[in-house]
Amino acid sequence: MSRNSFKSDWKALFARPSTRYAFILTILALATALNLFGRFLVYVESRPGIVLHDPLFDLFNAHDFNTPIFVLIYGSLITGLIFLLPKPRYLMLALQAYCIMVIMRFIAMYLTPLEVPEGIINLRDPLVFTLGTGKIVTKDLFFSGHIASLTILFFTAKNKHLKRIFFALTIIVAVLIFLQKAHYTIDMLAAPFFAFTAWSVAKKIDSKLFKEI
Repeated sequence: MSRNSFKSDWKALFARPSTRYAFILTILALATALNLFGRFLVYVESRPGIVLHDPLFDLFNAHDFNTPIFVLIYGSLITGLIFLLPKPRYLMLALQAYCIMVIMRFIAMYLTPLEVPEGIINLRDPLVFTLGTGKIVTKDLFFSGHIASLTILFFTAKNKHLKRIFFALTIIVAVLIFLQKAHYTIDMLAAPFFAFTAWSVAKKIDSKLFKEI
């Protein structure tokens, strides 16, 4: 994409009041949701929950894959941002889907108070630790936000090769998290369905915003 095309796409987005305000509201809503979610995690960590019996966890001992997990996750997020930045419509769509997914996690986690799996090796997310609670978060279980985020990147990607890469990375990260016992199996299996729901809602918003184009 040429530099002129990059500028024209962003100009077109901000030229229409509906899309301009929608973009600004999307950023504000996402920032608010993430801020509240960080506070919500403190509550989640302090409340008692139940330990689920995951029969698959009886088959092996946990292994620490924190480094490759977060290299792959944040590498994917940076790659996704690079490809989405020249396409403001799809960037806004992805941010809206992510914001909706965060809200869905609020509800899902509130309704499912869980204790960490037995034998867990904690996920040490550097961004959550630095910009979030400042503490290791362990009880943000149902559903997996990392898997849901990667799934949203898969839905967002328009390039078929990039789409395949995000699909493969989602599977790889899910397997590594599973082998670390950082999430119950159901947490990861449910994540793509929540991500698809968030994406579908965002797509409906997108179609209404851009129906005149």
